[in-house]
Amino acid sequence: MSALKEFVAALTLTFMRDRVRRAQHAQTQEERERLEGEAIQAFLDTIKLFELEREEVFRYFPFTYLDTFPPEFLRRLSMALETHSPGKEPLG
Repeated sequence: MSALKEFVAALTLTFMRDRVRRAQHAQTQEERERLEGEAIQAFLDTIKLFELEREEVFRYFPFTYLDTFPPEFLRRLSMALETHSPGKEPLG
C-alpha cells in the first residue's frame, strides 16, 4: 500500500505543480484562484483518500518539495490543511 500512496502522492504533486504554474500565468484573479483551488483540493483529496495522519502527510508530501511552491500558495495550502485537520500545526 505504501508504494501506491507514494505513486498517488507523486501524481498529486505533479498536478499541483501544473495548476500553480498555470495560475502564475493566469489572465484574471478569478482564474488564478480557481487553478490554485484545484491544486489545494487535489492535495486534500489525496489525504482523505488514504486517510493520512498528519505525520504521514509529510512522509508522502515532503517539505523539500512543498517548499518549492510560491510562499502565497503555501500559506493557502497550510490554511486548507489546518481547516482539514483542526488543532494541528500549520505548514512551514
